[in-house]
Amino acid sequence: MAHKILRLDSFIECVDRLVAAQKVLDVPILKELQDYACALDKKVESAKATWNEFESFWPPRYIEGLINGDAIVFFGSGISLPCGIPTWGTLLTENLGLDKSLAEDDDVNSDPLTMAELAAEHLGSEKLQDVLRGIMNRPERYSVNHIALSALRCPVYITTNYDSLFERAWKDVNPTLPLVIVTNDADLSTSDYQRAITGNGTILFKIHGSSDRLDEHMILTRRDYRFHYRVNLPMFTEVRRILGKCHTLFLGFGHRDPEISRLVDDVIHEYEKNLNPKQPPIARPQFYSLQFDMKQYTSEVYAARGIVALKPPAIATEYTDVKTKALAVSLIDLVAAKQRNLHTQESLEGYLRDAMNSIAIPLLEAVEKLSGSIADAIVNLSGPQNTDSLQSLCDSLGEFASQGVYLLDDQGTVHDFAVPKGLTKNNRQFAKPLNHRPYFQQAKLFRSPFVSNSARSLINGQSTLFLCVPVIQSEQMIGLLFSALQIGQWKAPYAFAEKLWNKNLSILLVDGNGTCLIPPANEFQVQEPPIKVLGETPTANIGFPFDRLYVLSRRDILVKHIGKNVVPVGQDDDVLELSENLRQYTVVSQIPQTPIKLGISVSVHKDT
Repeated sequence: MAHKILRLDSFIECVDRLVAAQKVLDVPILKELQDYACALDKKVESAKATWNEFESFWPPRYIEGLINGDAIVFFGSGISLPCGIPTWGTLLTENLGLDKSLAEDDDVNSDPLTMAELAAEHLGSEKLQDVLRGIMNRPERYSVNHIALSALRCPVYITTNYDSLFERAWKDVNPTLPLVIVTNDADLSTSDYQRAITGNGTILFKIHGSSDRLDEHMILTRRDYRFHYRVNLPMFTEVRRILGKCHTLFLGFGHRDPEISRLVDDVIHEYEKNLNPKQPPIARPQFYSLQFDMKQYTSEVYAARGIVALKPPAIATEYTDVKTKALAVSLIDLVAAKQRNLHTQESLEGYLRDAMNSIAIPLLEAVEKLSGSIADAIVNLSGPQNTDSLQSLCDSLGEFASQGVYLLDDQGTVHDFAVPKGLTKNNRQFAKPLNHRPYFQQAKLFRSPFVSNSARSLINGQSTLFLCVPVIQSEQMIGLLFSALQIGQWKAPYAFAEKLWNKNLSILLVDGNGTCLIPPANEFQVQEPPIKVLGETPTANIGFPFDRLYVLSRRDILVKHIGKNVVPVGQDDDVLELSENLRQYTVVSQIPQTPIKLGISVSVHKDT
């Protein structure tokens, strides 16, 4: 359930009030942030406002989730650093006395649980708890980022932080909206929690404990983790449930905690196991992470984990605390976006859904039709050729068999085949077996229906897909039934693409080898084949030359990015930073039973 929106002008007044009350850290950049918020408030209320008014880029799906109460924030220690809470490495070496050379060791530095275990051995577990509690309770003022987080009014927040700075900010920003703290299973049974899950309050999961709960142990060491994550199963089951139904934004979080990574993996696994492999995937709740100091492959590494890495805005400031300001600007943009959803007009969700309906579903239905002919294929392979049944199948498949239907034996030799009108069988005889073709090798390995990657036709050089159904008898593959689909003769993708091109959008159909199936931005149109086939009408071989698509795919930055690097889980939002003022936003999904990724993309220009 969504809470009432806190408008940006109210947020500005709130910051002014809390600064005057000396509750918020009065850092030098605060005046710059207040000026930015005031200017943004005027911009977003303009009738001509667009999402280009924002310094940050936020995927429309997360904005819609914020408005609908389906988005949450998972924040880490980076939120509290400006308030004097030390980093984990600094805490261990300067405050807890861990040998600095040990903390700087690469094997240990990348493993915070082991570092904590060593610190506990050095100090003793009880002293470690006391020292840490004192450090976490020391800051008296929260930061503007705690205020902005509170202003989002999400139904649920999750944190690994021990300090209570967010709780203090929440109480001052939202005095009439209860914040229910959960640190263990016992908190789930309280009446406050039961009221909060029905919308009468907000929940804060402090999954590693809270420094202000003097009677509770904070989770620090590897030993603590092993015990905590297994004993408090109901709490973590509830956390997984929430992560599975909400869009989650990670802030101030480095993703080095193995248990948090496991939580994300568990949610993705639960989603994947419930997918229907014969239907286009439904959109799943998305994980986003705002990441500073992004390197060349940061977005790809996070995509492989099922997380979209978002880059903070490049902002100008007279002061050195650039990260704090960039994070604050990002959060202020979120507050403003929730106030006036300018992102909806740029949402690509509907286009992707329509594309899946017009492109993916007919393709999967053609594979299903091929699968329904396996009994006839077995009979055909066991005796003389039965071309009539293949011809009937070829005719019924239409454009999905634009280059014919073929039945191979277990060695890849063509046993029988049929072609549509306009093609001649005499020109399509294969003297050698086709067992060297990747689709035949894949069929032998996986033994289930699939659509292949695109390949260069041996007949005419055009880009071709192969709809394949292995012929299985007594658990052995005795042959392969497939249809050859010349992509340029597949009407649906090109017709849908033309609609998008008229709206300055791009369509991406990219196979598992990173090769596009059609030119994403109408770089060239269908044409006669590179290899002429005697005795056949020119229109029967119209298509996209495979070699041209291959070269285009290696040159196009977005195609390379989507094809090689993005790993969709059901449906992903992808943000590709092309320059300081230009991003490419793409919603992308994978067509079941195929290696093909289908994406809709738009350029996002930031106003300067």
